[in-house]
Parts: sequence; structure tokens; C-alpha cells
Amino acid sequence: MAIDYALTMSTEYILVDEVTSALQPMLVREVLDTPRMLSRAWMSMICVTREIRFPRDVSDRLALFKDELIHKIGSQDQVIGNPQRAQTASFRASVD
Repeated sequence: MAIDYALTMSTEYILVDEVTSALQPMLVREVLDTPRMLSRAWMSMICVTREIRFPRDVSDRLALFKDELIHKIGSQDQVIGNPQRAQTASFRASVD
């Protein structure tokens, strides 16, 4: 797994890009447990995902992209918890 390789390197950040994209649903939780553990322990991550529940567990800042542009950036409450734009509210409703 690429995460294992990244851990062998001396780095402060790790990029996690769609780590669950090709997994069977029953494996998703198990795979996401590793980045969860790392975020709680010491590692900062930039995480690209469509799994909205995962960033809620591990992040302190979120960026929501639409059409390859940043649509909204801020805390979880600002981006997901209290969406100000109709598009953001629609996105939230589709993944909750």
C-alpha cells in the first residue's frame, strides 16, 4: 500500500488521493482507519475524497471543489455544517 511507503519517508505531510475509490464497501472502513490513526497521531494530510464522512472525522479545514475550482474553504461548520450556497447544500444533501 502506498501509505506504508510514505510512512517510511521522513515527511510532515502526506497526500491521500481517493484512497477508497476502487474498494468494495466492506473494505472502506478498514482502509480509512490508517489515515484516521495518522491524523490523530502526528501526520498532516491533504486528502482528496468523495467520502464526506471521512474528512469530518479527521480534518480541521475543508476545501470543496466544483469544476476544478475551489468552491468553498473553511472549517467543517463553514463548509458542510452550515452551507451558504445552494450548490453546497445540494452536495451535502446528496452525501448525507
